[in-house]
Amino acid sequence: MCKIDKAEDMLANKLRWNTVLMNDNRFIGVFSCPIGSKMNPRYKCNLFQQTNYTIPPTTTATTTATPKPTTTTTTPPPTTTTTPRPTTTTTTPRPTTTTTTTTTTTTTTPSPSTTTTTRRPTTTTTTTTSQPTTTTTTTTTPKPTTTTTPTPTTTTTTPRPTTTTTTARPTTTTTTTPRPTTTTTTTTTPQPTTTTPQPTTTTTTPRPTTATTTTTPRPTTTTTTTPKLTTTTASTTTTTATPKPTTTSPTTTTTTTEQIPTTTEFNPFNPGPDTDYPICASGFCYSLAFLVFSRQDPFADPCDDFFQYACGGWMSGRSALVALNLYNKSRNSVAEDVRHDLRENLKMIVEADLTNDDGEYLQVIKHHYQSCLSSNDLRQVKSVTDDMKVLLDVFGIGSDLSSYLGPPLMHYILGTDFGGSGLFDYSVVRVVVDQTPTKVLMLSPSTLYLSMDAYTLPYEDNTVAQRYIERLVPVLQTVNDNLIPAIAGENITRMLTKRMEEVFAFEQELAKAIQIENVFEPYVDIDLFDLEQRFPNIDWVYMLPYQQTFAGTPVRLVKPSYFERLDQLFNETHEDIIAMHIYARVVLTSLMPYTPLAIRKSMDGIYGNDTSAPFSSGHCLDSTLTLLNDEIHHEYRIKYKDEIESKEAYYTDLSTKIKETLRNYFTSSSEFSEVTSEGIRAKLSQLDVQFPVTPLISRTVALADSADISFLYRANTAIQLKTYQELDTLGTPITRPKIAWDQTSVRLDPDLNVLGITYPALNYHYATDPQTPAIFTSGWQITRAVINAVLGDFTSTPISWSGASTETLSNRTQCFQTQTSNVFNDLEVADVIAGGVSFDLVFKIYTDLVSAGDIQKVLLPEPSTSLSPEQLTYLTFAQQMCELEEEPKTISNRNRVNNILKNDEGFPNAFECSTGARMNADRKCHLLSNLN
Repeated sequence: MCKIDKAEDMLANKLRWNTVLMNDNRFIGVFSCPIGSKMNPRYKCNLFQQTNYTIPPTTTATTTATPKPTTTTTTPPPTTTTTPRPTTTTTTPRPTTTTTTTTTTTTTTPSPSTTTTTRRPTTTTTTTTSQPTTTTTTTTTPKPTTTTTPTPTTTTTTPRPTTTTTTARPTTTTTTTPRPTTTTTTTTTPQPTTTTPQPTTTTTTPRPTTATTTTTPRPTTTTTTTPKLTTTTASTTTTTATPKPTTTSPTTTTTTTEQIPTTTEFNPFNPGPDTDYPICASGFCYSLAFLVFSRQDPFADPCDDFFQYACGGWMSGRSALVALNLYNKSRNSVAEDVRHDLRENLKMIVEADLTNDDGEYLQVIKHHYQSCLSSNDLRQVKSVTDDMKVLLDVFGIGSDLSSYLGPPLMHYILGTDFGGSGLFDYSVVRVVVDQTPTKVLMLSPSTLYLSMDAYTLPYEDNTVAQRYIERLVPVLQTVNDNLIPAIAGENITRMLTKRMEEVFAFEQELAKAIQIENVFEPYVDIDLFDLEQRFPNIDWVYMLPYQQTFAGTPVRLVKPSYFERLDQLFNETHEDIIAMHIYARVVLTSLMPYTPLAIRKSMDGIYGNDTSAPFSSGHCLDSTLTLLNDEIHHEYRIKYKDEIESKEAYYTDLSTKIKETLRNYFTSSSEFSEVTSEGIRAKLSQLDVQFPVTPLISRTVALADSADISFLYRANTAIQLKTYQELDTLGTPITRPKIAWDQTSVRLDPDLNVLGITYPALNYHYATDPQTPAIFTSGWQITRAVINAVLGDFTSTPISWSGASTETLSNRTQCFQTQTSNVFNDLEVADVIAGGVSFDLVFKIYTDLVSAGDIQKVLLPEPSTSLSPEQLTYLTFAQQMCELEEEPKTISNRNRVNNILKNDEGFPNAFECSTGARMNADRKCHLLSNLN
């Protein structure tokens, strides 16, 4: 109850639980909340109001009997002193009706006793002369107490447990029994009688008290009473008092009460009074019950549109929250909610105050994040522009608008020291070299600053280009003192404007080369020697990182036609124009994005809205994830270590079951040829499932812990470090996949045959017990990835399949197409086949675990108690795909869910769908039909 499911967002936790508890009378009683306080409103809002009713008292007619005189001589037993343990009694609020027959003497305990209380020792002997009596039905609240009254009366209890102090006057103690029972006290002719105790569980919560009882029997008229077995649960121990059978004879009556201590452990699965399955009472189950209920549309027909039934409540609520701007439009699905929850956990890490106990990596990411947010508050930006001047000084641009470095070396510095893109982009990618995945350098066309449309018109008629240069010239002068006129009338500003017009003309030529339409143009794997031979006008030795200057080092070239034109431009264009193009790129794309708003606003209206908005917390978190990914990953694993390890252990075991179940199917099934089955089993044996591991960080950003260091400087330092770390991996073979740990999807690395399972993919529910939600959400997604890895994506027939197996797949495809009157396109059919196979497989695993006793079917507490265990499986499966349907998609989750479940054999039985219902297909389409 202290932790709400991470995917839940309909209401804030504080609002949800305060609203629930302020309408609960038991809560108000336990905490004695005064009427009218925030947590005790005068009017309660309960869905089932009758649960708060108090049953009016009833009067039972008095039964009077004339007893025959009976004399019993009692042999006194030895005095027994019993020190009972602290006991706690809680009664169930049901009325007790007692019918009493006249007796000569009635003793309230199995034997007369002297009771001593802890505060004021007193001796109480209670003797009741039987008279016709009227017993009033007593109704108590869920936490009653023992009340001492002179005569039997209606007992009203207070919500707080209290301790009853016995006074010196003779009193009669009335104890309320927990279940409706009828006790008849009868005086009989003395004869041997054996009483059979009926088991009753009574629980109270008083403060621990110690009582010493001394029994002094006296001759009495014997009354035979049928006692009930009473289990007393104390706050520290649980004590069960089991009365032994009482034997009555004309001579002696002996009653002995023994207290047998027992211990009861907490069990979250409590059987309901009228159910076949226990009700799960764990905190996760309460959270899950509200989660499932809040997402449903109770007015939808599950047999007509199950997606609407499962997700209608979520969709309507989310649409309202987005319309009110309470939620970002990007949170349009449950999957996005899961990703959002991870980001919130990461923000908790980076937003925490710096302490002396923070490790090196934690200090680095906190400084980076905080400096990003703090830059919004800067009004005097001279310190930042001074940093820009220092960083740009390396390019050596003087008042003559040229650089002593030359374009090749400037381009190299732009990429390695500023992470920027000049004449072309280069990045480190993985390429299979000699059947081994290896890191190589990939060269691709550059991304220009303006949109492509801005480069189509001549400069004279191009208002966008003119405004662009009008804004850019003052920016360049602000960050380079050499470009500011030294004396009045100096024409350097006019020269700079003219030079930037020439740069724009050069960029127009680059835009033409980028826009050449040839979608079928293949990439080229080439080495440095071939690059120099093919494009001789480009100085590749200086332009490429030093790690790639070996003649035989492989390079991947994307869109070679662009580089052919670039080679011509190097021959046609003055190098000072190319140098100024590179210099402007450094300022606009590598420095300004990390400057305060006052500087970025100078380019308003030129490059979208990003330049005119303050840095949001999301933007600063993205910057931290991009530039310090390993550092924040390291800290996340430390903070959530236990949860991560627990889930990884569970899903590792589940992944093994998935592969074993699929292997067993292709071993025993005759639907596919032996050739196909053998190939699939071989892929399964080679397939591995891996989780993110704690990154090994060789070095990190080393800057002083000072608030005076600008975000620009910290970001530039991180960019340099990140770039050099990536370049250091060039030429090295890859043995372990790079798992995008902060993404929601489970991804296959085809080169290494490894499924990389990310943290959000396991966080659709924060617990794995009970297992049903875990199996049908994250378990289904892992299964889907396994199916695609070993069977393909079903968009085409796998090459390794035999003719007979290909025909089986073709028949199943036609089944789906016929079922939907050919509404499906090929992608949708393939998606439903893969999703259906995955669902059949996880359902098979679920039923096997239930049969083996590894899973106990349970019911959720209110408000989802009415859901059967089978219905819960389908709901948790569907609700992971709840989404808004504002934009058309190639494959909608509504179609995915409905078309998978309408072909499931058990779904119509679970929801009692009649024959012919939309969610009960006449002919079920299964690729692996024997699984069911």
